[in-house]
Amino acid sequence: MTWRLRPPGRGGVSPKVQEHQDELQEPQEPGHESSAGHEHLDPPSALGTSCTPSDAKFDDKVHKYEARQKKAEEERRERRALRRQNQSLGLHNNLLALENRQLNCEKQTLKAEKREVTEKKNEMARRLRKQKRISEYYRRRLIEIQQKEAAEQNDHSK
Repeated sequence: MTWRLRPPGRGGVSPKVQEHQDELQEPQEPGHESSAGHEHLDPPSALGTSCTPSDAKFDDKVHKYEARQKKAEEERRERRALRRQNQSLGLHNNLLALENRQLNCEKQTLKAEKREVTEKKNEMARRLRKQKRISEYYRRRLIEIQQKEAAEQNDHSK
């Protein structure tokens, strides 16, 4: 890779991009090691060129830009994941709401059935009490009649 000097104050490409472009342009010789994938680059002073402060500032800006881009991409991925999760939770929430409505309907049905059973039970209890009163009345009446007859027979036998 060769370092290319950039005019001060002008934009350019990052060293990694430049390295990739150089590899595409220069044919590789057998036995020549490619520097692709290596993080370490020879400084311009080792190649006989000088490094100007504007190049360092530019590289710093490029690194900051790449860091912002990477952070923004991570945030986009997180937002997408959260959106999918939120959508999934929304669907799950809708399903739970439907189940809740169904259970409430079943609960109302059971309450109505219980009310009907209670009303029938109370009606039967009323009828039984009424029958008991009637039976008790006729039993007492029968006893009175029998006592009168017994008293009349006792009067006739004297």
